[in-house]
Amino acid sequence: MLDVDYVALLREAGAHLAPNGCIVVKDNCAPDKSAFVYDCTDASVARGRAYHEACFRLAGLRVVEEDAQRQWDRELMTVRLWMLQPASWTGTAAGAAAAAGSGSGAAAGVGGAGAAPAR
Repeated sequence: MLDVDYVALLREAGAHLAPNGCIVVKDNCAPDKSAFVYDCTDASVARGRAYHEACFRLAGLRVVEEDAQRQWDRELMTVRLWMLQPASWTGTAAGAAAAAGSGSGAAAGVGGAGAAPAR
């Protein structure tokens, strides 16, 4: 998925959230010093943590909670989970965090491997 499509998807999802709703993104995360990593064996691209967060900001979203997948093979790329809400919202998201299972690694996500950087 191109960055422009990723940001558009996130922006559209954010526009249709119910009050106290959230978006959960779960994706492979490139090493911290990398913007993204291309895997030529399957033509997938993994964005870095800062790169993901820049896309979230461009979509008008803020990170409410963030965690790494637990019990994950250290040989593989880290899988990160972010709980997002529109940046314009105020108040707490404690109820949404509990409902999303934040930190459990069990939340279903949006996005995924196979993303490609914008051209």
